[in-house]
Order: sequence, then C-alpha cells, then structure tokens
Amino acid sequence: AVLADRGGRELPVAARFAGGAIDVPADATLVLARDDAAQFSLRIEAHGG
Repeated sequence: AVLADRGGRELPVAARFAGGAIDVPADATLVLARDDAAQFSLRIEAHGG
C-alpha cells in the first residue's frame, strides 16, 4: 500500500492499494509534511528548491 502513487516506476511492480495518484514531474519531489496542528499535507517541490 502507498499513500500517493507517483507513477514513473522503473520496475513492473505497483502497490495494490493507493490513497491517491498524482503526477510528479521528473525534476520534482513529492513532500509529506505535518503542521503544528498535526495536519498532514502533500506538496510538490522542484529539485534544488
């Protein structure tokens, strides 16, 4: 199981269950963060920034 399926895999293996699917550019990273109120968020960050 995965929280977010980013696709772009190099092997023919995939999770059976995913919380969601998101397209992430090859030059970016998907970041999971938690704020002071314990709320989680996902954001896409460009490499080097």
